[in-house]
Amino acid sequence: MPTPNKEKWINIAEKFYKEANFPNCVGAIDGKHIRITCPPNAGSKYYNYKKYHSIILLAVVDADYCFTFIDVGAPGREGDAAFGLNKNVMRPFSLRNITTPKKIYNYRLSRARRFVEECAFGILSNKWRIFHSSIMINPLSAKHIIKAACVLHNFVRRRDGYQFEDTIRCDMEEFDGVQAVGGRSSGIAVRVSFVEYFNGPGAVPWQNRMIH
Repeated sequence: MPTPNKEKWINIAEKFYKEANFPNCVGAIDGKHIRITCPPNAGSKYYNYKKYHSIILLAVVDADYCFTFIDVGAPGREGDAAFGLNKNVMRPFSLRNITTPKKIYNYRLSRARRFVEECAFGILSNKWRIFHSSIMINPLSAKHIIKAACVLHNFVRRRDGYQFEDTIRCDMEEFDGVQAVGGRSSGIAVRVSFVEYFNGPGAVPWQNRMIH
């Protein structure tokens, strides 16, 4: 996975704007717990909040469902919370007393985020069935397997392009997401700007229908 240069970052952002109507987005980020068998003498190190043993795949995905960055191997116990709001990472608003403009923002954000959560991870798991059950090998070797699967995923995507059957989402507990928590930072101002944009010049015709 070569580091994208300036031209590549611009191309990724343009593709996200075209496919998801989300400006200035250079990637959708998410983490997934990948189920493993409990390593010997590991105790609760890999035991996550979903009550099974796992290691974490953290990934950034472009609008073609390819991985541009991955980090693999953090024990499941360490990955039970992530992704606070900041100026470079957007988060949805809480649903408590949420206003219509904020609902619009949440919907538009979810359209961009699905590239990693529903599409890239779903395609990966459908293509490489080892993710349908616990990986019965030590965490270091499992880390290498996950990395190899992500690289092969990119190769197949670029070779074969779009395959409808690959985008069917897998509903499987062993490939479950990292629980996210919020935060307060300079990201608040950035998020407010997106709310104003999505409810103003950046509105799309169907967005109000999608939030009801």
